[in-house]
Amino acid sequence: MQTQIENLKKSMRRIVTINDENGRSKIALDGEPESVFSPTGGQGLYNIWSDKSSGPPDRDEFVDRGKEVLKLLPPDGGFTAKWFILEPPVDGLPADQVRAMNKAMFGEVGAADAYVVSERDPGMHITPTTDIIVVVNGRLRLILDEDEAVLEAGSVVIQQGTSHAWVCAENEPAMFVAILVDRRE
Repeated sequence: MQTQIENLKKSMRRIVTINDENGRSKIALDGEPESVFSPTGGQGLYNIWSDKSSGPPDRDEFVDRGKEVLKLLPPDGGFTAKWFILEPPVDGLPADQVRAMNKAMFGEVGAADAYVVSERDPGMHITPTTDIIVVVNGRLRLILDEDEAVLEAGSVVIQQGTSHAWVCAENEPAMFVAILVDRRE
């Protein structure tokens, strides 16, 4: 499984464009994620970019907004884009232990308030965001309070601030890209 995770990580490439001094477009950054939260060395969050959602783009000056300290939620009035890698659940762990681990992980990425204690799944959470989720590799289960869906590469979910959890649907890791748009009032 570690080889599969390493292959997923190798596929993560960020390209950011800007204008040069003559107003001509060029690549300012071409590389892997620099801000990572991966407590297991595989499963985790990998920053792509965070920025404001309005106003003109910063096309003439380069600032790596994917290098910032990794937080789950976007900045106020902004968005964040991340890769997520999920590993299959570890069999035999007591539900209370899994809940405690999940609650701690949400706290470590600045989203302790997002965690929801639920009998439905120990990874349930609610964020004050509209999320666009694109499955890149593997199969995932989207678990909601009342429903569940199995997603494959190419599946897209629009998550509108509802309680949910993500779980691998197979015994191999899965990767998705999530763009979280701030919807706090």
